Parts: sequence; C-alpha cells; structure tokens
Amino acid sequence: MDDYDSYSQQLLSQTTTVQVRGEHYIDLEYIFTNFTEAYNLSGIIISSQFKNLPSCRKQYHLDEEILNKSSFQWNSLKSQCFAVVATALGIQKVKPVSIQRYMPSEWNLSPIIIGNHLQKYRLTLIKEQLLQSGSDIQNTMVPTKFKEIVAIKEIIGYWQDNLFVEFSYQQIQSYVQSLIMEFKSE
Repeated sequence: MDDYDSYSQQLLSQTTTVQVRGEHYIDLEYIFTNFTEAYNLSGIIISSQFKNLPSCRKQYHLDEEILNKSSFQWNSLKSQCFAVVATALGIQKVKPVSIQRYMPSEWNLSPIIIGNHLQKYRLTLIKEQLLQSGSDIQNTMVPTKFKEIVAIKEIIGYWQDNLFVEFSYQQIQSYVQSLIMEFKSE
C-alpha cells in the first residue's frame, strides 16, 4: 500500500465521511465549516471509489468512448423523421426523451444524440427566423429545408389553431411511418 492509499484510507475512516451502500459521502456540516479540506477530500473519495470499483472505471471509459466515437450519422430520412416528430411534439418545449419515443428503435438513438441534434435544430430556427433567443421559438416554426415535407405542413396547420393541444402517440407514429414508407418507395 503506497502513501496515497494509506492517506486516503485514513481520511475515509474519519467521522467527516459517511458510507452508504459502499460509497463514501462527505458530511454536509463538514463541507460548510471546512470547504477547502472537504473539496480536497472529495477528490480522494472519488479516486478511491474508482480504484476499488474496476467495473465502474470500465463503465466510465465505455461511456466516454461512446460519446467521442459516435457512429450515428444523420441522413436525410433520419433528419426528416426528427423534424416531423419535433414539430408534432412542439419544438418550443420538446425534450430529447420525448422525441426518442417516436424514432425507430433500430436507429439506436440516445437522448444525448437527439439532444445535440435538437440544439442544432433550434439554433437553425433562431438564425433563420432572426430570433433574439430560444424562448422566441414558436411551434409553427420549422427550418427552411423541411418546409416542403407534407407531414410538416399538415402539423403546422394544427399548431396554427389556438385551440389545438397535442397530437396522440398514434398520430405521430403514423407521420413517421408514412415518411419512412415514402423514402422506401423512392
């Protein structure tokens, strides 16, 4: 055992930390009264937990690999399906997890991939519509390259009605399936 290991074990055994289900946490009162020491201790706790849990360390590196090495590519069909779903759900407040529900499962889209695409989509709207911020986005807005999609024209028509609330799951799935079928027939 090296000096670092013995030092970390000594700190972890102090009453300033609490162990819950095998993980160490720093006592909140200790953080308030000794911020610098608590901050230093937090690094030791995290290091020791990763050191003692090799599977956790492997998972961390695996997640990092997935983020850095994205094999997913947005092609025309996937982008159009995304646009249809995002517009149907209401681009103003839609969340990545909501969009994920409607996208074909064989595409293996994660909320992170969808979230990145959603951010770019909204930025495109802000630039094209000359908006001040994302809060100015309306559910009737769609980037220029998607305006001619029949399903999007229909969806925007619904959003223009002030009494319209939302589409059903089946309606959105129907839009996506018809778009996919249209692509397959081309």
